[in-house]
Amino acid sequence: MASSHGLLVKAGEQIFALPLSTVERMLHVKQSDITRVEGKEAITYRNKPIALAWLADLLELPQNPQSSGQLTIVIVTVAEKRLGLIVDDLVGEQEIVMKNLGKQLVRVGGIAGATVLGSGQVILVLHTADLIKLAARTKPCP
Repeated sequence: MASSHGLLVKAGEQIFALPLSTVERMLHVKQSDITRVEGKEAITYRNKPIALAWLADLLELPQNPQSSGQLTIVIVTVAEKRLGLIVDDLVGEQEIVMKNLGKQLVRVGGIAGATVLGSGQVILVLHTADLIKLAARTKPCP
């Protein structure tokens, strides 16, 4: 078990925790601010393009339709690699005690463990480095 701070985000109908140590910035951008770089969606952040990925897509969850023209993006960084994760909502920040998943779920990509919220709800803690690798493997949009 390990204790740390996590950013709670919503993707699909589920809440997940991202280790706060990997979160660089949270922003709201207009859909019109998204461009294409090498066939993938990207935004410009600090004068550099950052690839975007829908968290729901990476986790193979159904997406909620976006009603407003704004997208919520969490920029994560691991070993100088950045990714903009498009999430449905920011839920909050919380201290989390992460528990391992066990042998049968250890190979599930993008998941580092689980934690129990104060409400008693069990949520998955995301493995940021795995998410960046999963996003890099996705095929460019036509």
